[in-house]
Amino acid sequence: MVAEVTALFNSTIATLDICQSPNTSTCDFYSQCLEAAHTCGPKGYSLNFGEPNCNKFITNASKFTPEGQLWLANVRSCLQKKLIPLVSREDITCDEIEDFAFDSHPSLPRKASWRRVISNICELDPLVDWVALVDTIGIKTALFKWDVLKNEEATGLSCLKQLISVARDEL
Repeated sequence: MVAEVTALFNSTIATLDICQSPNTSTCDFYSQCLEAAHTCGPKGYSLNFGEPNCNKFITNASKFTPEGQLWLANVRSCLQKKLIPLVSREDITCDEIEDFAFDSHPSLPRKASWRRVISNICELDPLVDWVALVDTIGIKTALFKWDVLKNEEATGLSCLKQLISVARDEL
């Protein structure tokens, strides 16, 4: 991790309706709210990872099954909503924003309440959705970005536990 950088804070942004209730069918929240409230620059989470990857998933949505597309929309919405409180936090650093966002990723698609809304990642088609997921993230990012690797490990372990639980129930 790089040295912590304190984000320049703009308190006016936090009061905007679009930042308290973002349009989660787009990725504008990252630049118009999170980055605008906390200027971390082109290497910060919002401009370097959040918004670009969010836009990649929207662009590549057709590569996913219908279930995968619904899962993507729900993950995009959930992640942006989880980040809303950061917009109004004056004392947060750029590193803390990135850590919070990355730490939020693995839990988003695996919460029990999601099962009632849409399949979690473990239930998506591995030959279509998982391949499209890696293709969208990029193999280099999937294999060599530490925060992404940590998320993959957490998600993989969760899927393995779910598979073992299903197997036990079947026996």
